[in-house]
Amino acid sequence: MFYLAQLFGILAWLTLLLSYYRKNTDKILFVQIISVIFYLLNYLFLGAWTGLIVVIFELVRDFLYYKTDKDNLLFILTIPFYIFLAYFARNDFIELIPILASLLEGYTLTKHKKIVVPGAIIVYSMWVLYDIAVKAYTGALTDGLIVISNIYILYNMITGYKRVHEFKVITKYLINDNVIKVLSELDKEMYEKELLWDNEYQKEVYKKYKKSLTYIKYKNKIIGYINILPIKEEEYLEIISKHDIKNNYEHLGTKDSRYYIIDSIVLKEKYQNELSIKLVSKILKKRISYIKPLNAISIAVNEFENEVLKNSSFKELKKFDDGNYLYILK
Repeated sequence: MFYLAQLFGILAWLTLLLSYYRKNTDKILFVQIISVIFYLLNYLFLGAWTGLIVVIFELVRDFLYYKTDKDNLLFILTIPFYIFLAYFARNDFIELIPILASLLEGYTLTKHKKIVVPGAIIVYSMWVLYDIAVKAYTGALTDGLIVISNIYILYNMITGYKRVHEFKVITKYLINDNVIKVLSELDKEMYEKELLWDNEYQKEVYKKYKKSLTYIKYKNKIIGYINILPIKEEEYLEIISKHDIKNNYEHLGTKDSRYYIIDSIVLKEKYQNELSIKLVSKILKKRISYIKPLNAISIAVNEFENEVLKNSSFKELKKFDDGNYLYILK
């Protein structure tokens, strides 16, 4: 029982560690649900009942967070449970630790990733104390590694603010296979596999619509870009009428088109913060003012794109069945 508990503690750590490298809070939650199952088995085999009860509750909570958009309401509804549990554990400080850690984590998971990561540093420091007390030694070790990993992520987030002032924006750039390869690698970091263009289609679009690209560089390296493509009216109408994302475009337009789609808003994750969102929003608004489209739309598939579009005079038009959002220029 003891060794099985340690094994599941390691599996819980591996999945939890991977979760904080996902692209948004929903994707973090999905991987954490798997991690919570492993933690449940870890505490079950150790007979750590408070930890077990908290983990079972977290499994239900995280699943509901993942399946609904009512995270703030769900968090408020969980508070009586934590109060109830804390009342029975009030005479044992060690048993109070996982309750308080879970309450704090429940709050941070209703927020943006920039809150989730520092919150996790505090939460898993508390779990380390509890794990040592109940002899979940692999759990203590792995939770400690999660704290270290998240400190590294937080460090990158903080230092990213300083780098934004050194970004350079370029609208004219030689398109060749090397540049296309760099853009492709950036896409792989930002987008899920099913949303990526195949190599031939990507080359065809980038080389045909060179002026659609605006590059963001840092220390002479491309770290992001915006792609604004002209489309025909029928393509525009098809996109806004569909209930899921259309990946490739069958009716791309010309420079005289009055319809445009902001296809990609990309920036390496370690440079994403409030300052870079403002900068990229400013770049996007400037490009749009130059084009002067009759109608412009964009599909946001991650939190960064959502934030940039909201800061760029776009309004949410609808939510697709897959959870992504369609925006339209106000």
